[in-house]
Amino acid sequence: MPAHTNRSLLPLFALLLLGFACGGESGDPGDNPAPAVAGPRDDEPRSADPRLAQGREALAAGQLDTALTLAEQLGSSSGVEGPLLRARALFLGRDPIGALAAVAEARSLAPTDSRVFATGAEFLALGRRGADAEDELIRGTELAGPSPDLARARAILALTRPGQGAV
Repeated sequence: MPAHTNRSLLPLFALLLLGFACGGESGDPGDNPAPAVAGPRDDEPRSADPRLAQGREALAAGQLDTALTLAEQLGSSSGVEGPLLRARALFLGRDPIGALAAVAEARSLAPTDSRVFATGAEFLALGRRGADAEDELIRGTELAGPSPDLARARAILALTRPGQGAV
C-alpha cells in the first residue's frame, strides 16, 4: 500500500470541513432523537453572527479568500469561532504555521473550549504529528470533557494512521 502524502489527505480534510460548515445539526429536533445513554457535551457558546455561517459556507465551497475576509471581520467578536474559521482557511490554503497561530489565538480567548483542542489536533494529525495530536486530544478531554468536536478529531487522527481508519 503506498504511503499517504499530505496532498492525498486534502480530499479527506475537505469532506470533514463540510461537517464543520454544516454544524452537524438538521434544524428539526425531531430528526435527532435523544440518545439512550448520555453522550459528550456540546454546550460551548455558539455565535449567531451571519458572517460566521457565510464564512463556513465559503470554506466548504473552497472560497478561501472569502472565508478569510469574513474571519478577519469577525475577529474575536464571535469568540473562538472567528479565529478557528481563519485557522481552517489558512490550513486549506497551505499555511499550517498561520493556522496554528490562529488556533493559539482561539486558545487565548477560551483555554478550555473543546473546539480549540479539536481543531489543533486535526491539524497536527493531518501534518503527520500523530503523537502531538493525541496529546492535544488528551489535554482537551481533561480540560473540556468529551465533546462531539473532540470525537471528530479523534476520528481524523485514526484515519491518518495506517490500519486504523477501517470501519
